[in-house]
Amino acid sequence: PRVERGLAILESDHEALETVLQQFTKDANRVIQLMQLDPAQMRDAAGAVHEQAETIEAFLERRLTDEEELAVPLILHHRLRG
Repeated sequence: PRVERGLAILESDHEALETVLQQFTKDANRVIQLMQLDPAQMRDAAGAVHEQAETIEAFLERRLTDEEELAVPLILHHRLRG
């Protein structure tokens, strides 16, 4: 049950990350367009994209920790069993 809960959390995180990355891509593309259209707005939009990047970084660090805490013990357990 503990492993199943952990896997469900990882799956949920995967879905949330996909949503965040899609928004990040959309906003980053807007920044690129604003470079030509309105450089003043581009600066504000770039700041928001930078904040999103920091959020993504924190999310990925937590995700890697969660995966290590779940996957590594499973791998070691099964490897030691043969």
